Amino acid sequence: MTKELKDLFELQDKVTLKDLAKTGLTFWRFSQSEPGRSVEPYFEQYIPSVISTAKNSEKKLSFVDEEHIGKCIVYGDMLTRLNFDLNDRNFQAIENCEVKRVGYSFEEYECDNLLPAENYSLEDLDTLKMLIQMTKSHVVFVSMCANDTNKGKLWQVLKSYGFTHSSNVMKQIRSKLDRQPNFTQEEALELINKYIKEYL
Repeated sequence: MTKELKDLFELQDKVTLKDLAKTGLTFWRFSQSEPGRSVEPYFEQYIPSVISTAKNSEKKLSFVDEEHIGKCIVYGDMLTRLNFDLNDRNFQAIENCEVKRVGYSFEEYECDNLLPAENYSLEDLDTLKMLIQMTKSHVVFVSMCANDTNKGKLWQVLKSYGFTHSSNVMKQIRSKLDRQPNFTQEEALELINKYIKEYL
Protein backbone atom coordinates (compact mmCIF):
# COMPACT_ATOMS: atom_id res chain seq x y z
CA MET A 1 0.00 0.00 0.00
CA THR A 2 1.34 3.42 -0.96
CA LYS A 3 1.78 6.06 1.75
CA GLU A 4 -0.94 8.13 0.07
CA LEU A 5 -3.49 5.32 0.35
CA LYS A 6 -2.41 4.43 3.87
CA ASP A 7 -2.88 8.03 5.01
CA LEU A 8 -6.24 8.20 3.28
CA PHE A 9 -7.67 5.23 5.16
CA GLU A 10 -6.08 6.20 8.48
CA LEU A 11 -7.14 9.85 8.45
CA GLN A 12 -10.67 9.64 7.04
CA ASP A 13 -13.65 7.94 8.67
CA LYS A 14 -15.17 7.24 5.27
CA VAL A 15 -13.30 6.72 1.98
CA THR A 16 -15.11 6.83 -1.36
CA LEU A 17 -14.27 5.95 -4.94
CA LYS A 18 -13.92 9.68 -5.54
CA ASP A 19 -11.23 9.88 -2.86
CA LEU A 20 -9.30 7.08 -4.56
CA ALA A 21 -9.66 8.79 -7.93
CA LYS A 22 -8.00 11.91 -6.53
CA THR A 23 -4.84 9.92 -5.69
CA GLY A 24 -4.04 9.59 -9.39
CA LEU A 25 -3.32 5.88 -8.96
CA THR A 26 -4.75 3.20 -11.21
CA PHE A 27 -6.96 0.39 -9.92
CA TRP A 28 -7.52 -3.06 -11.34
CA ARG A 29 -9.05 -6.47 -10.87
CA PHE A 30 -9.20 -9.78 -12.71
CA SER A 31 -12.42 -10.91 -14.34
CA GLN A 32 -13.64 -13.88 -16.35
CA SER A 33 -14.60 -14.07 -20.00
CA GLU A 34 -16.82 -17.01 -19.03
CA PRO A 35 -17.71 -18.88 -15.82
CA GLY A 36 -15.10 -21.26 -14.41
CA ARG A 37 -12.00 -19.22 -15.15
CA SER A 38 -11.21 -18.33 -11.55
CA VAL A 39 -10.12 -20.20 -8.45
CA GLU A 40 -13.29 -18.80 -6.86
CA PRO A 41 -16.76 -20.13 -7.74
CA TYR A 42 -18.22 -16.66 -8.28
CA PHE A 43 -18.87 -15.13 -11.69
CA GLU A 44 -19.46 -11.46 -12.38
CA GLN A 45 -19.29 -9.84 -15.80
CA TYR A 46 -17.24 -6.65 -16.11
CA ILE A 47 -18.29 -4.84 -19.27
CA PRO A 48 -16.42 -1.64 -20.20
CA SER A 49 -18.45 1.54 -19.54
CA VAL A 50 -21.20 -0.44 -17.77
CA ILE A 51 -21.48 -0.09 -13.98
CA SER A 52 -21.08 -3.39 -12.13
CA THR A 53 -23.07 -3.75 -8.91
CA ALA A 54 -22.60 -6.25 -6.10
CA LYS A 55 -25.34 -8.87 -6.16
CA ASN A 56 -25.61 -9.04 -2.37
CA SER A 57 -24.29 -7.26 0.70
CA GLU A 58 -22.11 -10.20 1.72
CA LYS A 59 -20.12 -10.37 -1.53
CA LYS A 60 -18.82 -6.93 -2.44
CA LEU A 61 -16.82 -6.13 -5.58
CA SER A 62 -13.09 -6.27 -4.89
CA PHE A 63 -10.18 -4.51 -6.56
CA VAL A 64 -6.54 -3.58 -5.95
CA ASP A 65 -4.01 -0.96 -6.97
CA GLU A 66 -1.49 -1.64 -9.73
CA GLU A 67 1.23 -2.52 -7.23
CA HIS A 68 -0.64 -5.65 -6.12
CA ILE A 69 -2.63 -6.76 -9.18
CA GLY A 70 -0.06 -9.42 -10.11
CA LYS A 71 -0.96 -11.40 -6.99
CA CYS A 72 -4.53 -11.75 -8.24
CA ILE A 73 -3.78 -13.44 -11.57
CA VAL A 74 -5.55 -16.68 -10.60
CA TYR A 75 -8.91 -14.90 -10.30
CA GLY A 76 -9.71 -14.69 -13.99
CA ASP A 77 -8.49 -14.78 -17.57
CA MET A 78 -8.91 -11.05 -18.17
CA LEU A 79 -7.15 -8.10 -16.59
CA THR A 80 -9.71 -5.35 -16.02
CA ARG A 81 -8.68 -1.72 -15.70
CA LEU A 82 -11.22 0.23 -13.67
CA ASN A 83 -12.45 3.68 -14.63
CA PHE A 84 -11.71 6.32 -11.99
CA ASP A 85 -12.14 9.30 -14.31
CA LEU A 86 -13.72 12.12 -12.31
CA ASN A 87 -15.06 13.65 -15.53
CA ASP A 88 -16.85 10.50 -16.66
CA ARG A 89 -20.61 10.66 -16.10
CA ASN A 90 -20.86 6.96 -15.30
CA PHE A 91 -18.13 7.29 -12.69
CA GLN A 92 -19.83 10.37 -11.25
CA ALA A 93 -22.90 8.20 -10.67
CA ILE A 94 -20.93 5.92 -8.31
CA GLU A 95 -18.16 8.22 -7.03
CA ASN A 96 -19.67 8.45 -3.53
CA CYS A 97 -19.71 4.68 -3.10
CA GLU A 98 -17.92 3.84 0.15
CA VAL A 99 -14.73 1.81 -0.11
CA LYS A 100 -13.61 -0.59 2.58
CA ARG A 101 -10.01 -1.69 2.89
CA VAL A 102 -9.92 -5.47 3.25
CA GLY A 103 -6.15 -5.70 3.25
CA TYR A 104 -4.68 -9.18 3.72
CA SER A 105 -1.96 -10.33 1.33
CA PHE A 106 -3.72 -8.91 -1.74
CA GLU A 107 -4.23 -5.41 -0.23
CA GLU A 108 -7.81 -5.55 -1.48
CA TYR A 109 -10.51 -2.92 -1.42
CA GLU A 110 -14.24 -3.55 -1.64
CA CYS A 111 -17.31 -1.55 -2.58
CA ASP A 112 -20.80 -2.01 -4.02
CA ASN A 113 -20.12 -0.55 -7.47
CA LEU A 114 -17.28 -0.48 -9.98
CA LEU A 115 -16.95 0.94 -13.48
CA PRO A 116 -14.79 -1.15 -15.85
CA ALA A 117 -12.78 0.81 -18.39
CA GLU A 118 -11.15 -1.94 -20.44
CA ASN A 119 -10.51 -5.69 -20.43
CA TYR A 120 -7.20 -7.26 -21.48
CA SER A 121 -7.07 -10.99 -22.17
CA LEU A 122 -4.28 -13.10 -20.71
CA GLU A 123 -4.16 -14.73 -24.13
CA ASP A 124 -2.37 -11.59 -25.34
CA LEU A 125 1.33 -11.46 -24.48
CA ASP A 126 1.08 -7.67 -24.24
CA THR A 127 -1.20 -8.21 -21.23
CA LEU A 128 1.48 -10.29 -19.52
CA LYS A 129 4.04 -7.60 -20.30
CA MET A 130 1.76 -4.94 -18.83
CA LEU A 131 1.32 -6.99 -15.66
CA ILE A 132 5.05 -7.50 -15.23
CA GLN A 133 5.74 -3.81 -15.88
CA MET A 134 3.25 -2.82 -13.16
CA THR A 135 4.83 -5.24 -10.70
CA LYS A 136 7.56 -3.28 -8.93
CA SER A 137 8.14 -5.78 -6.13
CA HIS A 138 10.17 -8.89 -6.93
CA VAL A 139 8.18 -10.75 -4.26
CA VAL A 140 4.92 -9.97 -6.07
CA PHE A 141 6.52 -10.90 -9.40
CA VAL A 142 7.53 -14.33 -8.07
CA SER A 143 4.10 -14.77 -6.45
CA MET A 144 2.46 -14.08 -9.82
CA CYS A 145 4.67 -16.23 -12.06
CA ALA A 146 5.26 -19.16 -9.70
CA ASN A 147 1.64 -19.40 -8.58
CA ASP A 148 0.32 -22.90 -7.84
CA THR A 149 -3.47 -23.06 -7.73
CA ASN A 150 -6.11 -25.69 -7.11
CA LYS A 151 -6.19 -25.95 -10.92
CA GLY A 152 -2.45 -26.50 -11.30
CA LYS A 153 0.50 -24.27 -12.10
CA LEU A 154 -0.28 -20.94 -13.76
CA TRP A 155 1.09 -22.05 -17.13
CA GLN A 156 -1.06 -25.18 -16.95
CA VAL A 157 -4.15 -23.09 -16.20
CA LEU A 158 -3.42 -20.83 -19.18
CA LYS A 159 -2.95 -23.91 -21.37
CA SER A 160 -6.33 -25.26 -20.28
CA TYR A 161 -7.89 -21.99 -21.51
CA GLY A 162 -6.28 -22.50 -24.92
CA PHE A 163 -3.83 -19.62 -24.37
CA THR A 164 -0.89 -21.42 -25.99
CA HIS A 165 1.60 -18.56 -26.29
CA SER A 166 0.91 -17.19 -22.81
CA SER A 167 1.22 -20.69 -21.38
CA ASN A 168 4.54 -21.27 -23.15
CA VAL A 169 5.96 -17.96 -21.92
CA MET A 170 4.84 -18.43 -18.32
CA LYS A 171 6.22 -21.98 -18.33
CA GLN A 172 9.61 -20.59 -19.41
CA ILE A 173 9.51 -17.85 -16.74
CA ARG A 174 8.51 -20.40 -14.08
CA SER A 175 11.42 -22.62 -15.13
CA LYS A 176 13.81 -19.68 -14.90
CA LEU A 177 12.56 -18.77 -11.42
CA ASP A 178 12.86 -22.37 -10.23
CA ARG A 179 16.54 -22.39 -11.25
CA GLN A 180 17.33 -18.69 -10.67
CA PRO A 181 15.29 -17.21 -7.78
CA ASN A 182 16.70 -13.75 -8.61
CA PHE A 183 15.40 -13.83 -12.20
CA THR A 184 14.06 -10.29 -12.65
CA GLN A 185 11.06 -8.59 -14.19
CA GLU A 186 13.35 -7.00 -16.79
CA GLU A 187 14.68 -10.42 -17.78
CA ALA A 188 11.12 -11.74 -18.02
CA LEU A 189 10.19 -8.90 -20.37
CA GLU A 190 13.24 -9.68 -22.51
CA LEU A 191 12.17 -13.33 -22.62
CA ILE A 192 8.69 -12.38 -23.80
CA ASN A 193 10.01 -9.99 -26.47
CA LYS A 194 12.36 -12.70 -27.73
CA TYR A 195 9.46 -15.19 -27.85
CA ILE A 196 7.35 -12.70 -29.84
CA LYS A 197 10.13 -12.23 -32.39
CA GLU A 198 10.62 -15.97 -32.79
CA TYR A 199 7.04 -17.22 -32.85
CA LEU A 200 4.64 -14.36 -33.66
